[in-house]
Amino acid sequence: MPSNPIITQPTERDIAILKDLYRYRVLTTQHLRKKYFPHSSYVKNKIYAMKKSNWIIPFPLVGKNGRKQTTCYRLTDTALAILRDQGELINKKAAKLRVRDNMLPYVLATNDVMIELFPYGWELYESRETKANYNLNRNDLIHGELVSPTGKRYALYILMERTKDENMRRIIREIKSDKFPNYIVLAKGEESRNHFVERATEANNMMSITGELSVMDFNYGIKYLQSGFSDKTIFERIIQSPETPFEVVPFSGDRSPFQYKVMHKGEEKYLVNLMNADIMKIRAINHYAEDINRAERFQEKHYRVLVLVIPEMKTTIKQLMQGNPLVSYMDVGDKMIQNESWMRKKVPIVQ
Repeated sequence: MPSNPIITQPTERDIAILKDLYRYRVLTTQHLRKKYFPHSSYVKNKIYAMKKSNWIIPFPLVGKNGRKQTTCYRLTDTALAILRDQGELINKKAAKLRVRDNMLPYVLATNDVMIELFPYGWELYESRETKANYNLNRNDLIHGELVSPTGKRYALYILMERTKDENMRRIIREIKSDKFPNYIVLAKGEESRNHFVERATEANNMMSITGELSVMDFNYGIKYLQSGFSDKTIFERIIQSPETPFEVVPFSGDRSPFQYKVMHKGEEKYLVNLMNADIMKIRAINHYAEDINRAERFQEKHYRVLVLVIPEMKTTIKQLMQGNPLVSYMDVGDKMIQNESWMRKKVPIVQ
């Protein structure tokens, strides 16, 4: 460690770190390393200097077994004064930035999403910002708002491994209020993911939201959002690449709930992306299948639907499709999702 670690003149990176700690309240050593020191071991020196300069306070994240999992950091009033000197609008004291112990895992998981998606052009508004921006109840369970590189907005909910049924129902009620264009639910564990899908598709929970309601495992969901598949322009470029086992055909989209048509195994089919397990798209496919009699009455052609799925969600999606005979499935693996040729270029690191 340096003999004189006190910081006398903050760098651009120092200020960026303090701004992130103000906005997101708590970050871990891993967060700081990934975002600001991805190719350097200097993060420990910087953290040491910030502690000695009385800018940050370290504290442990303790697991249910009583063992320390990682070290977390929050700002001091000294750091807030430095940000004010830099012209930043700071209207909270350090004590107001503290996160309650029961909320810390959720805040850290939300910040995990921010750290992983930031290099790909995404922005995360944390829960307090989101509630203020949309005039939501301060007790709502929403964990933030994600904005894609193209400006597409998603309310973000994170489910821990065993989310209580009461909280699951509260989340579904919040989603049913339809205050956001789209919704993403990231689940830490198959049990909580399936629990949410079960509750969200119950007859008394039928939703009429206008956008997406994607339900994905936490780690996979991050990879999916990094890939660009959620971006319409990138998705269209991907499905038109020679690597796909189908050919996109011209399609006006008139009177159809689907955007794409492909030639697959000698047959024209609608193409639907369900790699994000979008419950609203699943419902649209089921409604389309139920409409066969009307289509035949008006002598309209009824096409089969080819859906793109990941193997881990295929069984669940098939169950939600209720054995729909019009649907065929194509598995998409990690190799295609993480193909660097179409993933977004990363945002440069602040030095």
